[in-house]
Amino acid sequence: MTRRSQWLTHPYFVFFLVFFLSEIAALRFSPDFTSPVSLILQFGVLLGVPLAACRIIRLPAGLALRLTPARGRDLGLSVGMGVLLSALLDQITTWQKHLDLFDTATVESRMVQLIQADSVQQWLWLLAFMVVAPAICEEALFRGYLLTRLLEPNGRWRAVLVTSAMFGIFHRSLALLMPATVGGVFLSLTIVRSRSLYNSIATHATINLMGVLSANFPKLQPQLSAVSSLAVLFLAGAASVWMMGFYGRDNLTGESS
Repeated sequence: MTRRSQWLTHPYFVFFLVFFLSEIAALRFSPDFTSPVSLILQFGVLLGVPLAACRIIRLPAGLALRLTPARGRDLGLSVGMGVLLSALLDQITTWQKHLDLFDTATVESRMVQLIQADSVQQWLWLLAFMVVAPAICEEALFRGYLLTRLLEPNGRWRAVLVTSAMFGIFHRSLALLMPATVGGVFLSLTIVRSRSLYNSIATHATINLMGVLSANFPKLQPQLSAVSSLAVLFLAGAASVWMMGFYGRDNLTGESS
């Protein structure tokens, strides 16, 4: 591998390149996440750039992105974790509102307006552009390429924390920085334990789906608020679940727990 290819495919360079291209796209095109342009940009940038990096260094995409089969039990656990994690992230947002740290209410209001659906067609587009596509593309970049490449020289925890911080920064909002970073940690641990990107995609898609449902069905808010308080306790024990190896496989580096 030449020095130029090492530089072009370095995880930090790949992240900043994707961030830069995404920022240009956000400024150039309308903020309508349910447009075909949004889908093209998500797959072209978030998924296309790491795939191009894999090609440059001749690293099989399936290996770099951890596209190994996921067991049914692990997928079920990932979906359940997504429900609890969604509640925890909502609770973090609530704490930020009470502390008046950022303009959380404005960000939340804008997001709710963007993900409203009034017809079956709008629901299908919303599920495609706001639930499925971001889960696939963001997981491929952050928990796939970046986490895999950073694990090699840095070790497990540093790689998890760095990629999670990148994930928070990628959301381009101080109000979303903390929830996204915390979510990134749990998603990264899902990969570390299960060795399959499909599990983190399932968790990520579930989180997105819960957000869409909450925005379109305000009557669910009281139930979600009740779940949020319990989620803090449940997810506080997630480290114990991870330590017990509830997922069926070892971590990415092949070390034993």
